[in-house]
Amino acid sequence: FLIGLGKEKWALKVDVDIDADVSELPGTLHHLIDSQTFKNEIVKFSSTGRTKGHLSIGDDIRDFSVKVDIPDVANTMVYYDRIPWPFHLQGGSFHVVNSQASWNRVNGKIGPHIITETSGKTSWEDDSAPTDILSLAAIIDSKIFLQELPMREFTNRLIWD
Repeated sequence: FLIGLGKEKWALKVDVDIDADVSELPGTLHHLIDSQTFKNEIVKFSSTGRTKGHLSIGDDIRDFSVKVDIPDVANTMVYYDRIPWPFHLQGGSFHVVNSQASWNRVNGKIGPHIITETSGKTSWEDDSAPTDILSLAAIIDSKIFLQELPMREFTNRLIWD
């Protein structure tokens, strides 16, 4: 941990291991990341559980970067307003670097569906907040999935935009 004094008054460096209540992560990221697109989306998330990771903030208090590494997201529950069921995470990793988040080898259950592996990334550098699903392997209950699909806001945008 470093806070600048004297000539280095703008220096800021935080480099700490964390044992975190994941319910606090969306609120913390909301305050640390200066993107309205990100802030609008992060309020749609909530979560429960605990995880360990690493937080780095630095190097200049006037324009600092944020990096969060969570090597194992097992035993956490994520709720996302755009999905009707919570996502019970059983493994995988999560990373945030400034305006980009990525996940690797994440697996778990979402309602009646089983995600055996997914990796991807999203960015909030511009208003479109592009999200790339780089890999996805799942066992999907197609009847429930097809019933739910037309009710989702993003489905209409994908089909009609």
